[in-house]
Amino acid sequence: MPKRRRQEPVAAAETLTTNQVIAYNFGRAREECGWTQVEASDALEYYLGYTLKQAGISSIERSSCAQATIASI
Repeated sequence: MPKRRRQEPVAAAETLTTNQVIAYNFGRAREECGWTQVEASDALEYYLGYTLKQAGISSIERSSCAQATIASI
């Protein structure tokens, strides 16, 4: 499996949204655990009460999904 390119931290002068910070930290934590997106979904199922698809995890990490908010995490 090709290794995902790590996103570079954004310069401090730029304004980050809360979702961007969560997305970065979520992806970094998942990678540090050595989990795939599917494995992260399986680990979150207990807390969420449902299974996220791989695309859902990807959306959280990209911070592009309207549902990927603090409330959904």
